[in-house]
Amino acid sequence: KGARVLRTENYYDPDGGQVEIPLDPLKTPQQNAARYYKNYTKAKTAETMLTLQLEKGAQEAAYLDSVLELARWGQFQVLGHLTLPLRYINEHHGEHMTFRRHMDRVEEVLRTVIPKGVGNTNRGNEPLPGPEILRLYRRLGGEIVTLGSDAHRPGDVGCFIRQRQELLRECGFRYFTTFEQGKPRFQAL
Repeated sequence: KGARVLRTENYYDPDGGQVEIPLDPLKTPQQNAARYYKNYTKAKTAETMLTLQLEKGAQEAAYLDSVLELARWGQFQVLGHLTLPLRYINEHHGEHMTFRRHMDRVEEVLRTVIPKGVGNTNRGNEPLPGPEILRLYRRLGGEIVTLGSDAHRPGDVGCFIRQRQELLRECGFRYFTTFEQGKPRFQAL
């Protein structure tokens, strides 16, 4: 106790210089060491988590880049499941991921499909895409939105359609879209 600084060899200095490590004079050497170890462990955990987040971000960006390629091709009527990977990552891995940090890419996808008359789809018990992307799509001039229940069992056909219609209203839409012989038909909400 009582020491305010520890002077020791700096193992990271190629010239073998000294380093000064500040100490809490009210703590024992063991307590000071424990504090530094705790801070090191926190920093190491933060570094690991940051690395994982950066990897996830790169995967999200790569996915959206592939969707953008598809959007540029544009030989389809509806861009479905834009946020599908998030649904599976969040549901099956307990994550809470969004495309919030990639909204520039999402916007580019939407700006690419809207002039081509390509629609968007919203389906299932968890709206895909969610309100943030639907509002962006509407603000950019998007109008074509199909609704689906994403049913995997006969009893689920049509489920959540009323809730998705209400969501569309809340996001500024006045219609949802059905298709007949490849042509969009607007249905009042």
